Amino acid sequence: MSLSNYSRFRCFSVCLLILGSVLALGACSSSSPEGKPLPDMTFAHVEPFSVNVASIEIENRYDPAIDAQDVSSSFPTPPDIALRRYAENRIHPAGSEGTLKFIIDDVNIHHSLVQPIGNFAGWLGVKRKDLYEVSMKIRLYTVSNDGAQSVHSILNMRRSIAIPQGYSLAEKEQEKFLFLESLMKDVDETVVRTLSEKMHLH
Repeated sequence: MSLSNYSRFRCFSVCLLILGSVLALGACSSSSPEGKPLPDMTFAHVEPFSVNVASIEIENRYDPAIDAQDVSSSFPTPPDIALRRYAENRIHPAGSEGTLKFIIDDVNIHHSLVQPIGNFAGWLGVKRKDLYEVSMKIRLYTVSNDGAQSVHSILNMRRSIAIPQGYSLAEKEQEKFLFLESLMKDVDETVVRTLSEKMHLH
């Protein structure tokens, strides 16, 4: 074997060794033991936030059939269900008249693939991430006993998370749960601030 052919053979062998190591790491990640089931996001133990109305009506207008790209069902708790449970357990009527309307106008999660920077990493398929972009639209307003509506407060929220594809299924589910938990904390801060400072119901 000539020196030139030997160099090419040695380079090819090194590349195969690197590729084999990457594939082995990926196999180890995907076959890791599954963790314990994630807790259900019920909001059953949150502290009630009292508002000065006689009743609260929650309406979910989210329709998964409208957006074919929506992947909300892939999350441990779909965001629209989390929002409804949040409103049911967090916001309590403490007044004598009027109704607070909590409308979930829309919720969706779109998925896309984040490719790694660099041709070599892209060729090997490592460091790829699943990007999930969440968009929420919540509408808050009151209706008086004679049917008059207040000004509508519209809350638009967008958040995103990128999860490495090399994570195990249990790790991916845990990341999604923690992300949704953090998102709902942001929702709570925004809703409470709107009800208190803008709508003066607390």
